[in-house]
Amino acid sequence: MELLISSLEKILDVWKQDRADFIELLQPGLNIQDIQQYVSNLPFQLPQEVYQLYHWRNGVQILEFHDISLDFIPGFWFLPLAETLKTYKHLKEFKKNCTFLKDKAYHRPWFPILSSDLGYFLVLGDRNTFISSPVFFLSWNSGDLTFETRYPSLTSMMTVIAECYESGAYYFETKVMDQFGTIVEFLEEDPQEASRIRLKYL
Repeated sequence: MELLISSLEKILDVWKQDRADFIELLQPGLNIQDIQQYVSNLPFQLPQEVYQLYHWRNGVQILEFHDISLDFIPGFWFLPLAETLKTYKHLKEFKKNCTFLKDKAYHRPWFPILSSDLGYFLVLGDRNTFISSPVFFLSWNSGDLTFETRYPSLTSMMTVIAECYESGAYYFETKVMDQFGTIVEFLEEDPQEASRIRLKYL
């Protein structure tokens, strides 16, 4: 668990330098008892890594109108636990229509960690208490369904993300959005460099 927290703190250090507005929207972590209360109605156990993640910070406050990137990684948000639980319910309904998936992970509960309009990074639940789960990527971009293992654990995922921020594989770009000169900041990715880093930890 120390490596998970260390990686999260490295990410936070980069944000402190480059994303002051974003930091203001990052919600304080929950104590373990509060997390347990939030998830008490789930019919399965979550990895201990998930508890550590929400103990570190309780996601980002998502604003309806914003001119900064609210992404944790390019294209994906780290939602507060209460919102993640709502997303889990939607994902549970979506999963009922994915019976054609042959992956054995289909038969275990899916719990989203990072969300977007077109997909999720998710971990698996289990009947018993356990430390970590592989992280899966689920997407239906352009009508094509993707469901694949991306990381061996949440710890390895955050280690990759930390290195992507530190190396510049994740970077910020401002774009003019309309005729009024509205400037919005986006979190972008160098796909080749991000892929090289990810392969180091598989």
